[in-house]
Amino acid sequence: LLIERFHLAFHREKRDCPGYELVVDKGGPKFKEVTPAPNVDPNAPVDMRAMLGAGRGADGFPNLPPGPQVMTQVGRGGQTRTKYQERTMAQFVSNLGYLVGGSQGRSVLDGYLQPRVTDKTGLTGKYTFILEYYDAGMTRLNAMLPGASPAPDAQSPPAADDPSGLPNIFTAIQKQLGLRLD
Repeated sequence: LLIERFHLAFHREKRDCPGYELVVDKGGPKFKEVTPAPNVDPNAPVDMRAMLGAGRGADGFPNLPPGPQVMTQVGRGGQTRTKYQERTMAQFVSNLGYLVGGSQGRSVLDGYLQPRVTDKTGLTGKYTFILEYYDAGMTRLNAMLPGASPAPDAQSPPAADDPSGLPNIFTAIQKQLGLRLD
């Protein structure tokens, strides 16, 4: 019907897309498996007011309720800290391509393909860990806020760690988590 009425045509083609495999680095993972909280509905809505009013833990994050959670703190200089609580590697990898692309200043909104990431760690449990890294994309977003200074050129990815001392996402995953993006 679409072909007859609207003269639509399609074809298939193969394209090379950027991608990575997440693997365990030598020395193994630097986080431990956690026992998930019992009787927690992972789809239950989170009361953000109660959570933010509950105080902060030793890790600097608000005390998160039990169950799978992700919370990100973003600093003005591109510092990004994300706490993954009771998450599987598959859940972590599900948006890791966007984090890699964004940390390099390459946004989907700018037309960049985000790299695909495949979980090849073999880790099957649930884990809680914090990942802290320099995010060039957040530097650009912060520069758009009122009273902000102009953004540095975030179109080219940081080849190494940021001069302020924050590691890029590749270094952070390797040094902080004991994993590696190949």
